[in-house]
Amino acid sequence: MAEEILSRSIDFQGGLTGCRMIAGTIAVTGAFQAFIVNADCEVDQVIDNKGIDITADLGVVGQTIRQGMLISAAKDHYFTSIRLVSGSVIAYFP
Repeated sequence: MAEEILSRSIDFQGGLTGCRMIAGTIAVTGAFQAFIVNADCEVDQVIDNKGIDITADLGVVGQTIRQGMLISAAKDHYFTSIRLVSGSVIAYFP
């Protein structure tokens, strides 16, 4: 398990092609590998590349996610839409 997490972390760091700041309550669309919480936030909805709402699967429904936390898509997947209730995140392109 630890090796898988380390491998995923290295893949994430090595494969970034840019980022976008997301704040406010309007859904932001794109292709995002992961997001890091810039200011404590609450997530309203995350949609994956198959068009599925995966907010509950990520375990973030009704949760305040603290600054600095990393939320990443599963291997070979990405987020296509992120909508916040509050706070801000920096979303990274694959």
